[in-house]
Amino acid sequence: MTQEYLGGYTRYCAGPGAHARLVVEWNESSRHLRVIRCEPWPGVEATISATVAHVRNEARARGISDIVDRVLVAACKEPLKPARKTVLPTAMRPSQQMAARPT
Repeated sequence: MTQEYLGGYTRYCAGPGAHARLVVEWNESSRHLRVIRCEPWPGVEATISATVAHVRNEARARGISDIVDRVLVAACKEPLKPARKTVLPTAMRPSQQMAARPT
């Protein structure tokens, strides 16, 4: 998973290898989620589960598991404020190419 700050939005890209299967942009102030790409990703549940387990193990090893667990639980609860969601028409097309990020 990578994140990139784009002014008011933060772009999150996730997927196996160099090809992001899921690309979203999030604006915290307006609570707007824009789905740029959403392709089939076999094993995504296992990937998420392993990532959460890794984060929790690292937090436990550093003695901050109570803080991390509270944040994870809060992140999984329904938001108090409504959020807008936009799914671009091209998001489900597997052949769509993202603009290259500057290096």
